[in-house]
Amino acid sequence: TADVTIAAVIADLPAASHLNPRGLWTQGFDILLPWDMAEKLSPLPAGAGWYNTMVYTYGLLPKDGSLSLAGVDRRLERLIADHIPKQGITVTLDARPVSSIATGLMQSQFQGFQGTAWRVNIFAALEMLGAAILVIACVNFVNLATARAATRAREVVIRKAAAGQVIRQELLQTAVLVLLALVLAIGVFAALRGLVRDPWRLALVIPASEPRFWAFLGVLASVVTLLAGVYPAFALARVRPATALHTASARAGSRWLRTWLVGSQFAVATFLLIAVVVLLAQRGTLGERLLGRFADQYVYVLTDAPGGETIDRGVLRTELMKGPGVKGVTATGSFPWQFAGGRPRVTRTVGEDQSALEIEQILVSYDYFSVMDVPLLAGRTFTRDRNDETPTTPDEVKSHDGPVSVILDRKLAEALGWTTPADAIGQLVYYNGQAAGAREVIGVAESEPVALRGRGSAGVAYVLSSKFSASTVIRIAKEDAGRSVAFIDDVFKKLSPTHVPRAHVFLDQAFENAYFLFALMNRVFITLALVAIGISGIGLFGMASFMTSRRTREIGLRKSQGASSMQILRLLLWDFAKPVLVANLVAWPFAFVAAERYLDLFAERMTLTPAPFVLALAGTLAIACVAVGARVIRAASVPPTAALREE
Repeated sequence: TADVTIAAVIADLPAASHLNPRGLWTQGFDILLPWDMAEKLSPLPAGAGWYNTMVYTYGLLPKDGSLSLAGVDRRLERLIADHIPKQGITVTLDARPVSSIATGLMQSQFQGFQGTAWRVNIFAALEMLGAAILVIACVNFVNLATARAATRAREVVIRKAAAGQVIRQELLQTAVLVLLALVLAIGVFAALRGLVRDPWRLALVIPASEPRFWAFLGVLASVVTLLAGVYPAFALARVRPATALHTASARAGSRWLRTWLVGSQFAVATFLLIAVVVLLAQRGTLGERLLGRFADQYVYVLTDAPGGETIDRGVLRTELMKGPGVKGVTATGSFPWQFAGGRPRVTRTVGEDQSALEIEQILVSYDYFSVMDVPLLAGRTFTRDRNDETPTTPDEVKSHDGPVSVILDRKLAEALGWTTPADAIGQLVYYNGQAAGAREVIGVAESEPVALRGRGSAGVAYVLSSKFSASTVIRIAKEDAGRSVAFIDDVFKKLSPTHVPRAHVFLDQAFENAYFLFALMNRVFITLALVAIGISGIGLFGMASFMTSRRTREIGLRKSQGASSMQILRLLLWDFAKPVLVANLVAWPFAFVAAERYLDLFAERMTLTPAPFVLALAGTLAIACVAVGARVIRAASVPPTAALREE
């Protein structure tokens, strides 16, 4: 501990600032301390390497633009070359705008920090999906406006309007509709903000004071007006007067094009529907494989106090084991389902070569494998009567006799070339190919999922490091969870009255925390899918109304030739179902590739079967039938005499 003097009190920071401790994706603070205070309070041993601490350095660049981010990066490269000692670790420094901190954190959490071979930019993906929804709406408008133009052909001819005048009028009407839609969208967005709790309310702030926001809306309105209004305007302007005067409505635009537009809408809707099914199925797979094997409940508590105070682990374990329902106590250096650190490379021989494997390393304390129900396949686990503790300080390294003990999981043992788990016992592996990094394999455990995301690692190595296993893990019976948690609180208060531990995190809560960003993405995809399907259904209903009215005489002729209403109904439904079927076939390859890339993010992934694609097909067909059903049934039931009188 250390005494400090309050030097100043600052005003509240803007809610949108990443330095606000109650902001969105915040890295904020409650107090600011000088750097020398951090060095005094740091639990890291002296000489452990400055690169062990994540540090943000803020710089204010000149307003005149004389120093760019690229220029700062070049200076940082020279700084590394001139001042950072060579310690066998690659050090990189890069400059980035403050505005990218929150987005970078979200991307890292989604990708799994180092990530997988498939890099998915979630913001680019969301922008593409938003653009796809906008395109669907424009396509829908084009389709309906073209159909509406056909009914206005006689009006245009009677008014003797020139083609240019017709085009200008149609584009002006479209522009007015687009502006009204923008106003409505902003109003709905502002209303939704009132329904969202903090800090997520910050994500729905409308940047009204930003000129670029209004410039973006202006460009967006112009693009949408042209995209949605040009084709219907030209289609109406090209209608021949003789044709328009002969019938109540004229053919405006290509029927093939209108069918293609309907199909394109349902192709996007099908893609999003498949995505939703895959997202929800993968969520269920993760929950089953990561949590399903645990019969009991687990509580994680951060043991070490912020001021460096450490509770004696032996005493803590003894006291906790006295509690009701407590079945075991251990500790680990990794919070469940998350990996945030680097990955060491191991080989079976000294020296770096192409056979080096990147692995995950987990720091554990005694009894980890029995408490966490990880089966041991060969060898032994870490024991208190042996020299298994991993040395950390220089004095411990000097006094340590022999190579450090390590336990591999089955996957890593196989990747290193051992046929059976027993073959690996007593063998040496070398961290980073260095003789000083020798580790003796004392056991091989079953491979169990230890992370949410996959990073392409060859497997897991467990090392005993009680000092740095800061998360105490307590296994309790589910039926005694309430009494057990109260007892755990009392133990911590008794052993460390000045230390208030973090809120208890149950294993299922830890899973939800790790999956949080994906859960947020699931909600976004579900919302987008519902919007896309709704727009597509409305468009198909409009087209059904137009097309069935155009085919009224045809229906009357078919009925006069003996066709039944059921036959007419099947004919019309099949005509509207064909573009939906084609849309599904077009969307399936794209959805398959996207699903594979998404599933590759996870360490445990579902098996991609035809089920999501079949469900999407059935769903879109059902939506199409609902959208056109009432209109088609009414058209099919029109008496032949009434149908033949239609123009």
